[in-house]
Amino acid sequence: MRSALSSYLLARLDSVDERLVSVDALPWLAAGDALRLAQLPRDRPVDLEKSRSRPGTHRPADLVRWRTRAEALAVSEADKHAIFTEFAAVEDEFEELETLIHMAADQIEDGVEEGLRQVAELAQCEDFEQGAQG
Repeated sequence: MRSALSSYLLARLDSVDERLVSVDALPWLAAGDALRLAQLPRDRPVDLEKSRSRPGTHRPADLVRWRTRAEALAVSEADKHAIFTEFAAVEDEFEELETLIHMAADQIEDGVEEGLRQVAELAQCEDFEQGAQG
């Protein structure tokens, strides 16, 4: 049971880390931008430079701390009640951020895909126009 609870939290944290890494890998973003962007309000335009000067509520150290606590569940000598209490506490602490990160990553990735689609359409139009002129 301890191992299963630990593995469950670690898998979710791995997924969050993967999403952060994939978004931070975009050429116009710097390391840590994905975490900051996920915590910004979605109802107004984003100023990337300003967001870099204002740290969000959560920082990379929080992800490390949650991972450490999740790993500790697997080897804990505590009773079942204490294990479930700690499991719930870790999950409650990162669940909102997890949702925000997945939403932001989806939105950013969708925007990139839409931009690539538009570029491809534009290239096809230019190819057509050049063929018609040639």
